[in-house]
Amino acid sequence: MASPARIRHGTSSGTTPAGPAPGTLVPLGNWVLGTDTSGKAYLFIEGSTTRLGGTANAENLVNYWDFGTRDLTTMAANLGRVMSLPQFKDLTPTQESALMQAVDVGAIAQGRQYFATPRSQKPGQTIRSQGQLPSGSSAVYSPIIPGSNVFSSIANAIIGPFDALASFLGMIGWIFHPIFWLRAVEFLTGLALMFYGLSHITGAMRRSSATHRTSVRSIFGDLFKKSPAGFAASSYVQRRRGRRQGRLDRSYQESRKAARNAPE
Repeated sequence: MASPARIRHGTSSGTTPAGPAPGTLVPLGNWVLGTDTSGKAYLFIEGSTTRLGGTANAENLVNYWDFGTRDLTTMAANLGRVMSLPQFKDLTPTQESALMQAVDVGAIAQGRQYFATPRSQKPGQTIRSQGQLPSGSSAVYSPIIPGSNVFSSIANAIIGPFDALASFLGMIGWIFHPIFWLRAVEFLTGLALMFYGLSHITGAMRRSSATHRTSVRSIFGDLFKKSPAGFAASSYVQRRRGRRQGRLDRSYQESRKAARNAPE
């Protein structure tokens, strides 16, 4: 590739490679790579709309490179060499990886015209407000991107619903994870085996002459009686029965006594 068509360093003073002087406007529709004062890196089409509603303009950057082309494939083929230039030596490895990912399978490959990555971004993080998208299964190069603003708007309208669908599937993806289904099957299988075993136990006990009245209810009743709460309830019932039996005995004895003392 020839020398950079347009490039600007930290100030408008100083020397630049062969090409238009600093401050020369970048033609609308050309791909641009640049950085601002904070070290954030940008890759966008000149004049495109940012995710926050602004206009992407190379003249607002401290340092930029005009690829001199509207073709996505050509820009992608030269991105690595451009990032290795001295004026982009402050790019972090994470930023370089994010830019390459955006072109290969990320936001730019999926039709976006604007992408930015701050210096503090963590590896693997996706910041949608910066025009970023999760990696796609394969690069999607649309023949109408880049192009005129009319065609770009149509393309973004088509891609938008798929972006929302991808976000929704990412939220509910855990439902389709094999481990989730494995745990559900384990739980249901264990529950079925437990009730199957209880059924066989009660059936065997029911067939026994010594425990012909035994059932699942009686099994759990016996277990409850052995617990502290069951022991207290059983003691209370026995005391009530004892008091009732005592009243009946006393009433019976008084009746017998009155019958013996009655005159003949």
